[in-house]
Amino acid sequence: MITAGLITKALATEPNQTLDPDSCFKGISIDSRTLKAGELFIAIRGERFDGHDYLTQAQDAGATACIIERSQAARIKELSVPTFVVEDSVQAYRRIAGAWRQRFDIPIIAVAGSVGKSSVKEIIAALLRAHYQDPTDPVLATHGSENGFLGIAITLGKLRKHHRVAVIEIGIDKVGAMRQHAQLVQPSMAVITTIAAEHLEGLGDIDTVCREECSLLAEVTAAEGQGVVPASDDWIASFIETLPAMQQSRIQRSNSIAPQAISGLALAGEHRRHNLGLAFKSLELLGIEQSNQLMRAALELHPLPGRGDIRQTPDGVNLLCDHYNASPASMHSAMQTLSELAPEPNTRWILCLADMLELGEQSEVLHRELTTHIAALRPLHVFLLGTDMRVLVDALQQHALACTHTRNHAHLIDALRTLLRPEDWVLIKGSRGMHLEIVIDALMHHAH
Repeated sequence: MITAGLITKALATEPNQTLDPDSCFKGISIDSRTLKAGELFIAIRGERFDGHDYLTQAQDAGATACIIERSQAARIKELSVPTFVVEDSVQAYRRIAGAWRQRFDIPIIAVAGSVGKSSVKEIIAALLRAHYQDPTDPVLATHGSENGFLGIAITLGKLRKHHRVAVIEIGIDKVGAMRQHAQLVQPSMAVITTIAAEHLEGLGDIDTVCREECSLLAEVTAAEGQGVVPASDDWIASFIETLPAMQQSRIQRSNSIAPQAISGLALAGEHRRHNLGLAFKSLELLGIEQSNQLMRAALELHPLPGRGDIRQTPDGVNLLCDHYNASPASMHSAMQTLSELAPEPNTRWILCLADMLELGEQSEVLHRELTTHIAALRPLHVFLLGTDMRVLVDALQQHALACTHTRNHAHLIDALRTLLRPEDWVLIKGSRGMHLEIVIDALMHHAH
């Protein structure tokens, strides 16, 4: 368990009360509602909540110590438990997590890239669990998409003696973040899923995206770790060429799993077979070969909610739900998946597309470029939601494609209900901030 001594050393500061260095915390919490007795409470300032407003609730729930920011030092008088005062609570959490990570000599796989991080992380973790077949669950993996400055610290803080491997997802949206994460996680393997336009508001252009994402490869291989990358990504290949020969030799290329390689595979779509190829290559570098056991586990894999899962409405309409996030690359992949799932020539394909956010100054161009992929699919109708998607209206009409730009979710839902009929296939795709789950929920709970 994490001790008071480890925390004191990591933070380079003492609490306001005497605390036995050998005393242990049962865990770390940032939420007073779920905090368990004996845990350390770290007050985090978030977008919607400030943990400092819940210090007394945390103490009442059984927190045995707290960490607060210096700007909130006056709140110490509200507490009777030992309290550490720091400049930044998130950075304090990261320092503690980094010190804790040093106590574990196990393979740590870091998964990064523009698209598919969560999916690849989940596939690797699922295959590792199938390999170990251990009820203690020796595989630690990032929960959901907790892949930022706070989420990575939370994941590392969950490391325990029974863990034999960890799979950590790393996401970035600004220059320099990847290097900070790599230095904290200190992975033994780096997996880069792909390079594409993403988070351009913070990263600027795709050259910077490539350099920043792939800096994980540079960090890991410089420390004699290994890398796994897709064989087909020219951006990653160009970056690898800039590395010293010794580091290049530590990087392995993976190929997509062939559609016929695993009969009955639930992961439709080239990008998912691509992800499975990365996962199998990662296990191979751990000394785990493909086996019938892993193949059976692969057959049981299903997309995460909102990342390409399939639902059927009470009216028999098939929804391909891919609304967790969106970029030009993932839009193309989602359309390709739709065509594979329902390839019959008489199938009615409907697209429901919402804005791709955080694309910066290139947003209009990147949205307009979707026209080519949509025109190739020839859907029955295209519904567009959001100000950025408006640029597609004229372009699609020039391709003689029926399209409707809707003002809000309610209009979109009404328009879909009017058009849809049983056995239709609908792709629902957009950035998380566009809240397309509202549309999905409405369709799933409505029957004619």
